[in-house]
Amino acid sequence: MKSNKHIFIDESGSNNTIFVVCLIIFNDLNKVSEVENRINKFKINLFKRENIELHFNKESLNTKRSFFRLWSKKDFIIKYLETNDTLTFSNQIINTILRYRHVANNSIIFLDGFKSRCYNRKILSEIKKGLKRYGVNIKSIKYIDSKGSNLIQLADMCAGCIRRKIHKNSKEDEGLFNLIKLLIDN
Repeated sequence: MKSNKHIFIDESGSNNTIFVVCLIIFNDLNKVSEVENRINKFKINLFKRENIELHFNKESLNTKRSFFRLWSKKDFIIKYLETNDTLTFSNQIINTILRYRHVANNSIIFLDGFKSRCYNRKILSEIKKGLKRYGVNIKSIKYIDSKGSNLIQLADMCAGCIRRKIHKNSKEDEGLFNLIKLLIDN
Protein backbone atom coordinates (compact mmCIF):
# COMPACT_ATOMS: atom_id res chain seq x y z
CA MET A 1 0.00 0.00 0.00
CA LYS A 2 1.47 3.33 -1.07
CA SER A 3 1.36 6.15 1.48
CA ASN A 4 0.32 9.60 0.38
CA LYS A 5 0.87 11.03 3.85
CA HIS A 6 4.12 12.96 4.31
CA ILE A 7 5.14 14.48 7.63
CA PHE A 8 7.96 17.03 7.99
CA ILE A 9 9.30 17.54 11.51
CA ASP A 10 11.47 20.19 13.11
CA GLU A 11 11.86 21.52 16.63
CA SER A 12 12.41 24.91 18.18
CA GLY A 13 14.19 25.61 21.44
CA SER A 14 17.58 25.97 22.99
CA ASN A 15 19.41 24.70 26.05
CA ASN A 16 17.51 24.85 29.35
CA THR A 17 14.15 25.55 27.72
CA ILE A 18 11.04 23.77 26.66
CA PHE A 19 11.14 22.59 23.05
CA VAL A 20 8.32 22.63 20.57
CA VAL A 21 8.35 19.72 18.14
CA CYS A 22 6.27 20.64 15.10
CA LEU A 23 4.76 18.28 12.53
CA ILE A 24 3.70 19.58 9.12
CA ILE A 25 1.30 16.96 7.75
CA PHE A 26 0.41 16.55 4.11
CA ASN A 27 -2.35 14.09 3.31
CA ASP A 28 -2.00 14.65 -0.43
CA LEU A 29 1.20 14.41 -2.49
CA ASN A 30 -0.09 17.10 -4.85
CA LYS A 31 -0.11 19.54 -1.93
CA VAL A 32 3.51 18.66 -1.14
CA SER A 33 4.57 19.82 -4.61
CA GLU A 34 2.25 22.82 -4.58
CA VAL A 35 3.56 24.10 -1.23
CA GLU A 36 7.16 23.45 -2.30
CA ASN A 37 6.60 25.54 -5.43
CA ARG A 38 4.87 28.31 -3.49
CA ILE A 39 7.87 28.58 -1.14
CA ASN A 40 10.24 28.73 -4.13
CA LYS A 41 8.21 31.58 -5.63
CA PHE A 42 8.16 33.35 -2.26
CA LYS A 43 11.96 33.14 -2.03
CA ILE A 44 12.44 34.38 -5.59
CA ASN A 45 10.06 37.31 -5.05
CA LEU A 46 11.61 38.31 -1.74
CA PHE A 47 15.28 37.34 -2.07
CA LYS A 48 15.67 37.06 -5.88
CA ARG A 49 16.77 33.43 -5.50
CA GLU A 50 15.28 30.18 -4.26
CA ASN A 51 18.39 28.58 -2.75
CA ILE A 52 18.19 30.55 0.50
CA GLU A 53 17.38 28.85 3.79
CA LEU A 54 14.57 30.28 5.88
CA HIS A 55 14.94 30.20 9.67
CA PHE A 56 12.30 31.64 11.99
CA ASN A 57 14.87 33.21 14.31
CA LYS A 58 16.76 34.90 11.47
CA GLU A 59 13.89 36.35 9.44
CA SER A 60 12.44 39.84 9.80
CA LEU A 61 8.92 40.31 11.13
CA ASN A 62 7.73 41.36 7.65
CA THR A 63 9.25 38.25 6.06
CA LYS A 64 7.54 36.05 8.67
CA ARG A 65 4.19 37.77 8.11
CA SER A 66 4.46 37.40 4.35
CA PHE A 67 5.47 33.76 4.67
CA PHE A 68 2.63 32.80 7.01
CA ARG A 69 0.08 34.59 4.83
CA LEU A 70 0.84 32.09 2.04
CA TRP A 71 -1.04 29.24 3.71
CA SER A 72 -4.65 28.16 3.91
CA LYS A 73 -6.33 25.33 5.76
CA LYS A 74 -6.38 23.30 2.53
CA ASP A 75 -2.57 23.17 2.27
CA PHE A 76 -1.45 21.14 5.30
CA ILE A 77 -2.12 20.48 8.98
CA ILE A 78 0.14 21.51 11.86
CA LYS A 79 0.45 19.48 15.03
CA TYR A 80 2.91 20.20 17.80
CA LEU A 81 3.98 19.15 21.24
CA GLU A 82 5.87 21.01 23.93
CA THR A 83 8.56 18.73 25.27
CA ASN A 84 11.26 18.95 27.92
CA ASP A 85 14.84 19.49 26.77
CA THR A 86 16.11 16.87 29.22
CA LEU A 87 14.76 14.20 26.89
CA THR A 88 17.02 12.94 24.12
CA PHE A 89 16.20 14.12 20.61
CA SER A 90 14.97 10.65 19.67
CA ASN A 91 12.66 10.55 22.72
CA GLN A 92 11.28 14.00 21.89
CA ILE A 93 10.41 12.77 18.40
CA ILE A 94 9.01 9.45 19.67
CA ASN A 95 6.80 11.19 22.25
CA THR A 96 5.49 13.63 19.67
CA ILE A 97 4.72 10.94 17.11
CA LEU A 98 3.09 8.76 19.78
CA ARG A 99 0.85 11.66 20.73
CA TYR A 100 -0.32 11.77 17.10
CA ARG A 101 -0.01 8.07 16.28
CA HIS A 102 -3.30 8.10 14.35
CA VAL A 103 -1.71 10.59 11.95
CA ALA A 104 1.71 8.96 11.81
CA ASN A 105 0.55 5.44 10.96
CA ASN A 106 1.51 4.48 7.39
CA SER A 107 3.24 7.81 6.75
CA ILE A 108 6.62 8.85 5.43
CA ILE A 109 8.42 11.03 7.96
CA PHE A 110 11.17 13.54 7.23
CA LEU A 111 13.33 14.98 10.04
CA ASP A 112 15.67 17.92 9.89
CA GLY A 113 19.11 16.30 9.43
CA PHE A 114 22.14 17.27 11.44
CA LYS A 115 25.52 16.08 12.68
CA SER A 116 27.18 13.03 11.13
CA ARG A 117 25.69 10.27 9.03
CA CYS A 118 26.63 7.71 11.66
CA TYR A 119 24.87 9.74 14.36
CA ASN A 120 21.80 10.14 12.12
CA ARG A 121 21.55 6.38 11.51
CA LYS A 122 21.75 5.76 15.27
CA ILE A 123 18.96 8.26 16.00
CA LEU A 124 16.75 6.91 13.19
CA SER A 125 17.24 3.39 14.52
CA GLU A 126 16.25 4.50 18.04
CA ILE A 127 13.14 6.27 16.72
CA LYS A 128 12.07 3.31 14.57
CA LYS A 129 12.53 0.84 17.46
CA GLY A 130 10.71 3.16 19.87
CA LEU A 131 7.74 3.59 17.54
CA LYS A 132 7.58 -0.11 16.73
CA ARG A 133 7.57 -0.92 20.46
CA TYR A 134 4.38 1.16 20.78
CA GLY A 135 2.75 -0.28 17.66
CA VAL A 136 3.19 2.73 15.38
CA ASN A 137 3.81 1.58 11.82
CA ILE A 138 5.45 4.09 9.54
CA LYS A 139 6.43 3.56 5.92
CA SER A 140 9.82 5.19 6.38
CA ILE A 141 11.66 7.85 8.32
CA LYS A 142 14.48 9.87 6.80
CA TYR A 143 16.75 12.76 7.57
CA ILE A 144 16.67 15.60 5.12
CA ASP A 145 18.98 18.63 5.11
CA SER A 146 17.03 21.80 5.83
CA LYS A 147 19.23 23.78 3.44
CA GLY A 148 17.72 21.90 0.53
CA SER A 149 14.21 21.34 1.84
CA ASN A 150 11.58 24.04 1.74
CA LEU A 151 9.26 21.78 3.71
CA ILE A 152 11.69 21.32 6.60
CA GLN A 153 12.12 25.10 6.52
CA LEU A 154 8.32 25.39 6.72
CA ALA A 155 8.39 23.15 9.81
CA ASP A 156 11.14 25.36 11.29
CA MET A 157 9.15 28.53 10.67
CA CYS A 158 6.00 27.06 12.22
CA ALA A 159 7.85 25.55 15.21
CA GLY A 160 9.53 28.88 15.90
CA CYS A 161 6.26 30.77 15.63
CA ILE A 162 4.46 28.41 18.01
CA ARG A 163 7.29 28.40 20.54
CA ARG A 164 7.52 32.20 20.57
CA LYS A 165 3.75 32.49 21.07
CA ILE A 166 3.86 30.07 24.00
CA HIS A 167 6.97 31.46 25.69
CA LYS A 168 7.14 35.17 24.90
CA ASN A 169 3.66 36.06 23.64
CA SER A 170 4.45 39.59 22.52
CA LYS A 171 1.96 41.44 20.33
CA GLU A 172 4.05 40.48 17.27
CA ASP A 173 4.19 36.83 18.36
CA GLU A 174 0.42 36.78 18.82
CA GLY A 175 -0.07 38.32 15.36
CA LEU A 176 2.17 35.75 13.67
CA PHE A 177 0.52 32.88 15.54
CA ASN A 178 -2.91 34.11 14.43
CA LEU A 179 -1.79 33.70 10.81
CA ILE A 180 -1.28 29.94 11.28
CA LYS A 181 -3.67 29.00 14.09
CA LEU A 182 -6.37 27.76 11.69
CA LEU A 183 -3.84 25.21 10.40
CA ILE A 184 -3.16 23.85 13.89
CA ASP A 185 -5.03 20.69 14.77
CA ASN A 186 -3.91 19.56 18.22
